[in-house]
Amino acid sequence: PPLWHVGRRSVPGAVEGGDGCHPMEGTEGHDHQHTGTNHSRKKVERRMRYVLMALTGTWTAVYAIARKVLFPHQTSGFANRFVSVVHAVLALSLAFHVIDWKRPLRDIAQTNTKEQTQVMAVSFSYFLYD
Repeated sequence: PPLWHVGRRSVPGAVEGGDGCHPMEGTEGHDHQHTGTNHSRKKVERRMRYVLMALTGTWTAVYAIARKVLFPHQTSGFANRFVSVVHAVLALSLAFHVIDWKRPLRDIAQTNTKEQTQVMAVSFSYFLYD
């Protein structure tokens, strides 16, 4: 999309009464509608940030439980490796779940599904933790 679709800042020379879509024009000749995709994208990005923070906190909690409760006499490295194993088992299980096994290469290079994005969020949050 054109640059002026990104934000709603005032631009020198913009015509008063326009909708902010095209900064140099009024509403005359406005031949398309806005779907709110920029707003919904920001909403999804904001939600994903919260999900990543929560999941990263969850990995930290798993480490703390492993270190203090499950294996109190082991080293911190042991607890960290335990978290790594938990991540490996969980990530593989989730990844195998979201693959379409009838045609695994059918949607290659397409936009990720919601489930695929969630699986990636689990792994990305683990990497943030680590």
